[in-house]
Amino acid sequence: MIISLTELYPKQAILNKRIKDQHNLHDEDVFLNQVLAPLVEIGEASNESRHFKFWSKDQEPRRQKVAWPHGAGGPPSYADPLLEEFVDMLHFGLDLGLEMGYHLGKVKAHVGSDLTTHTLLLAKKVIEVAQAYDKSIPKSILLERYESMMEYLLGLGLMYGFDQKKITEGYKDKFKINMSRQNNGY
Repeated sequence: MIISLTELYPKQAILNKRIKDQHNLHDEDVFLNQVLAPLVEIGEASNESRHFKFWSKDQEPRRQKVAWPHGAGGPPSYADPLLEEFVDMLHFGLDLGLEMGYHLGKVKAHVGSDLTTHTLLLAKKVIEVAQAYDKSIPKSILLERYESMMEYLLGLGLMYGFDQKKITEGYKDKFKINMSRQNNGY
């Protein structure tokens, strides 16, 4: 399935600029922190999806409705906690692309055969982006690795059961929360 990210990169650029301005980060190299962030979110999403918890009889995703945090400026509706963690992962994926001066319009999502293997391969893809962030490695390799990472990231979203509309709406809802957090000194 092809997923369009065209309308998400400009929003992420607005948030990134806001964060860099507010935290005086324009002269800081935060790339490795930007690599660590999606890895953390991969773990948080895995915890919500429960797919790897072989020791538990309850391996169904945490799909109950939970309210967005009070004062976060989020929508008045409710959110799926797995979607929220996936969208956090997406935010940081977009963030990495923007940091490299690169963005994708449409991405052919790579859907794996099982969630655990796919999740581990996504983590590997994120680390491969970090390894290619070296002046001695051609930028084309970095960009290829980034594109592959995004294919796996979006594929994971599809494997979680989210379609283009759910991914885009979830991103926009979390974008509002993140902007509100910046207003409130997060």
